[in-house]
Amino acid sequence: MQFIDQASGYAVKSMSLDKAIAAGRATIRVEPDGARVAACFRPALDAATAFDRDINDRVKFNTLSTPDKLDLMIEELLPRFFHAENLAKTGRDQWHVAFLVDGRVRRALLIDADGVRAVDEPQIPPAVEIETDIMTLMAILRSVIADYHTRKLDPEAL
Repeated sequence: MQFIDQASGYAVKSMSLDKAIAAGRATIRVEPDGARVAACFRPALDAATAFDRDINDRVKFNTLSTPDKLDLMIEELLPRFFHAENLAKTGRDQWHVAFLVDGRVRRALLIDADGVRAVDEPQIPPAVEIETDIMTLMAILRSVIADYHTRKLDPEAL
């Protein structure tokens, strides 16, 4: 796994998960049927734009540490995309997802009817685990948002 530093020279603003994996910038482990959790999320452009405006009013996002960036994304961005009414479509009442970022920052998430939140010790192994660097993670998120906004991504199809 190669990790991209946060230097201004990093010019890739959007990268699909498939391209990130092919480039060696991300790995993903998905249990059978683990991708079903995507049905709970609608990465709408208006929600992403509102997140950007809210964050820009409070902090300088690019100056934050990797853990702080990841925590903001988990605490404030992912919940804006989450739609609990779609949880039943996934076949489970709860999901565990994990991020390993920059080879050292791990966050485990619990996704259930109460929303999306970080948990210290998940009760079960994650159904989906993504390892990448923070810049690639943000590029993947931008790609997913763009694909959803342009209707290239259909979470229902998952």
